[in-house]
Amino acid sequence: MRTAILDLGTNTFNLLVAEKDGAGEFTILHESKLAVKLGKGGISKNYIVCEAIGRASAALAKHKETINKFGVKEVFTFGTSAIRSAENGNEFKKYINEKYGFDINIIDGNREAELIYKGIKASGCLTDEKRIILDIGGGSNEFIIGDKDSIFWKESFPIGIARIISKFELSNPIKEEEIKELDQYFEEELAHLFKATDKEKIDVLIGAAGSFETLSMLIQERYPESIVSLKTGKYREIKLDKYEEIHTRLLKSTLEERLSMAGLEISRAEMIVPASVFIHFIINRLKIKRIIQSDYSLKEGFMYELVDIKEI
Repeated sequence: MRTAILDLGTNTFNLLVAEKDGAGEFTILHESKLAVKLGKGGISKNYIVCEAIGRASAALAKHKETINKFGVKEVFTFGTSAIRSAENGNEFKKYINEKYGFDINIIDGNREAELIYKGIKASGCLTDEKRIILDIGGGSNEFIIGDKDSIFWKESFPIGIARIISKFELSNPIKEEEIKELDQYFEEELAHLFKATDKEKIDVLIGAAGSFETLSMLIQERYPESIVSLKTGKYREIKLDKYEEIHTRLLKSTLEERLSMAGLEISRAEMIVPASVFIHFIINRLKIKRIIQSDYSLKEGFMYELVDIKEI
């Protein structure tokens, strides 16, 4: 049976179409994402503005065309940070249901982190050793400590990149004093994370899709020999030295320069700098020695829940 999963994020609306078989497996038939910027103009006020609803509606119309083309029998739709924190989130949910028939399941941060973990686990990049997982979103950032068998700690922090851009007036290009201000903000907001990691010796960071995928693509364009898919081909290692070079390049760039960078999607040109500042802060603060980028995240995690594969 063919299944569609819609992940309605703060920046992008993501679609996965997959076909389940009788052996507890699935095959991905289609993946696509559309830039929506659902939080633009209202995320600091916990409100989805009319213009954002219009962009969301247009994106879902396109996704519905794709879903219909594949003859999907069941659709699961998830709403995350921007929708769950919006005063008019339930109104938005009702509007989308009436217009497109998508019943949005607005999930909390713990459920979001759980699904992200299952997606990461399904990609095959977890081992017997504890690793820290990070999913950078527009509305929230999820951190999970886990190994291939269990989650030991998880938390969703409402400091996604769209919220950062709304809260801080960042220059173009970003200034050194602004980076220091962001670092101080992260230090204060992530106290729970540091309390959890101070008890552990974890030096491997796993980045779930999104910003990490963008960094991987930027590195691959500039240093094609440095990105190698590992084992399943669903994840790859980002070499720290190459990341540092790309990070420095991003910090020095203007928005206009980023719009023409090979490997950088236009929709991520504004957000990739504060995202990389956040990643760089985490690398230094937690003394990370390796970065692994997983192609799988929330959508794939839920798909594996559906097929109930016992070994994940």
